[in-house]
Amino acid sequence: MRSEHSASAPWRGRPAIDLLRDNPRTRRLLPAAAAALIAVGVGQLADLITFTSMVRAHGLDAEANPVARAALEMGMPTVIALKALLILLVLALFVADSPRHPRTAAMIITIATMAGLLGAASNIATL
Repeated sequence: MRSEHSASAPWRGRPAIDLLRDNPRTRRLLPAAAAALIAVGVGQLADLITFTSMVRAHGLDAEANPVARAALEMGMPTVIALKALLILLVLALFVADSPRHPRTAAMIITIATMAGLLGAASNIATL
């Protein structure tokens, strides 16, 4: 027995993804969000991988970023958790902002991706 969906609570009884697919404004958001997640993930993952190699080769003093240094002092799981939180925050900002301000949302993704890639390049230069 299926319940009817009321206008005041359209999400009850339906998966949230169906609501996004039914809305023409957000239908394009799902592929864009997936692409954004991949772009930011690749950039930040490159930074994380080169960061661990650089710290292993040169020690903690080679890291110029005080936030990354403090996180590494708490352990590598903290660094990984912060990277994951950063990726999720950027993705959440993209999803929240892209329907109304697509250029701003694209700029957020570009900055986050480039920050990861520039961090990776800096780490590689230090190696």
